[in-house]
Amino acid sequence: MEAEHYRMEASLYYAKRVTSCPKTLVLRRFAKAAEAIRFAVEDLPPKLLGGCSLEVEESYYFGQEIRPLYDNHAFPLRRRTKSISGKRKPLESAAESPRSFNSPTMKVSAVPPLQSAVLAIEQAIFRQGRIMEGYCFNLPRGDASVRDMILEDIGRFSDLGVCRHVSDLFEVLKRFDLAHPPTPA
Repeated sequence: MEAEHYRMEASLYYAKRVTSCPKTLVLRRFAKAAEAIRFAVEDLPPKLLGGCSLEVEESYYFGQEIRPLYDNHAFPLRRRTKSISGKRKPLESAAESPRSFNSPTMKVSAVPPLQSAVLAIEQAIFRQGRIMEGYCFNLPRGDASVRDMILEDIGRFSDLGVCRHVSDLFEVLKRFDLAHPPTPA
């Protein structure tokens, strides 16, 4: 993960508890990805971290891929340390942190609105293509089965309020119906 990605908006999905059956998925949004990463590593039980999913822009990190983001030298927040008893100490200051470093100042240039709109569209198409590939792995089950999976996921993510993913799934459903037209009953 690049240093600037730590400052982007992020969504964290995790189960309420390890033993819950059926597992209840929790969505928590963070203003900065670094805050989501710190919450996942420091506040969630280690068993729940394995089932977490972190979304930053169009990048996804699953389970044990989150811990290396926390340990990365580019992680901008202070980390909590544990005492010998296992209880958490207050956050260590940036000066005390062995992993802290001063990042160079970055020059940010303004992106013209048309160029940023084109970039957003390209990113959406890329995301939708990746989602479509995942569903295509289930084509041996039949077109109707895959169509039902997409519709179920649209319902689930609508309930969670993940609007961007729902709109991506609607586009995936349109593409799927064009490539595999439903047969009339």
